[in-house]
Amino acid sequence: MLKEVLNDALNNLHAESGALTSSAIVSIDGLPIVSVLERNIDSDRVGSLSAALLSCSGRPPACSLRQFQSNDFARPAG
Repeated sequence: MLKEVLNDALNNLHAESGALTSSAIVSIDGLPIVSVLERNIDSDRVGSLSAALLSCSGRPPACSLRQFQSNDFARPAG
């Protein structure tokens, strides 16, 4: 159910954007949840790269699943 909603969101994003060619939603650990990628792009590699970039940044992700579920996207203070 959730994967279908997320996949629909990515497909809508692609449909409304003329320039977007690939997108993915990955877990903090780099596991692909859903993706809309060009044929030559491996979702596992995208996930691994995303996790590596997050790790190097030293910062937690900006939005958590709890924020998505509650629609609470207010910027944290500080």
